[in-house]
Amino acid sequence: METRVTLEAGPDAYIEALAVQANAKSLSQDHRLLHVFYDEIRSGSPNQFVGNGWSAETIALVHEALVRRITLLDPTYKHDSPLEKELKASLRAGLVPLMLESEYMLVRDAPIVGPAVRASAYVRSNRVPEPVSDRMKAAYGRDIELVASGDGDRPSSGVVPYHLVLLSDTMWRQIHEQERPLAVAVGTLMASVGDLAGSKEHMPKIVRAIGRLRSEVRGSTPLTAREMGRKYAARVIAGENIQSFTEIALTASSFDWEKVRDEAEEQYEKLMSPVKEGSKFRRSLRRIGEQIEQWKKNAKFKSSDEALDAARELALSEAQRD
Repeated sequence: METRVTLEAGPDAYIEALAVQANAKSLSQDHRLLHVFYDEIRSGSPNQFVGNGWSAETIALVHEALVRRITLLDPTYKHDSPLEKELKASLRAGLVPLMLESEYMLVRDAPIVGPAVRASAYVRSNRVPEPVSDRMKAAYGRDIELVASGDGDRPSSGVVPYHLVLLSDTMWRQIHEQERPLAVAVGTLMASVGDLAGSKEHMPKIVRAIGRLRSEVRGSTPLTAREMGRKYAARVIAGENIQSFTEIALTASSFDWEKVRDEAEEQYEKLMSPVKEGSKFRRSLRRIGEQIEQWKKNAKFKSSDEALDAARELALSEAQRD
């Protein structure tokens, strides 16, 4: 029997279920509601989402898919709504990047070859705007020759690092949200260590490295965070010892120790699943509790995040204990 999924379920659930929805009449009702959602978004309200997480982008996507689905179910269905054109115009106006000049810049010598080799960047413009010059030097970390090539000849080979586009404020904010330093650092770490992440030998070092990154990347730029992620990946790959939080003297603070204990026990249970009983299991839980009691008396952490990371390390240590 078909399970009816409505727009109130949110875009992810609705998109997943649309292909098996078979009631054209109900889908037509959803179509009308999408128009209501879109009218609310374009009404001048500062809200970027309506309903249960519907944005202009997801409304545009589902609107087209919905019309196609209704037409499959009812070939006589005639769609005469102006929403599609309005949505496309809206997306072009403020939600998607607009290409102004493809291959705007071409770099003849990749800067990775070293500071002794001067890289030349050819800009498809009659002059090189000063902001472009400043930002290129900052991005490459050294002086770089910028050549205004305009419509003239450029080298036949090289690297195209940038196109010239108008980037919407919405997309700019999305990029920055995705580029949060900790996520960037941990993502770089995990991508760099690759299959080592599944190794019992390396997992404790990786867990400790993530804990250290959590503390060290605060306030960093995404570029610095990537470098720190690579640094810790190199340390893991090299087999270096990465100190745990309990091995480092830190300034005093106070937090919810019950939460710390719950985190350690929960992580231990996950690591030991499906085993959740037996003398070894009970002894480990007791040792976890005793260790946390010792932390309450002696350990000093900078923040609750560091205490929680230490709890995860403790759980991993107990799970690997003979």
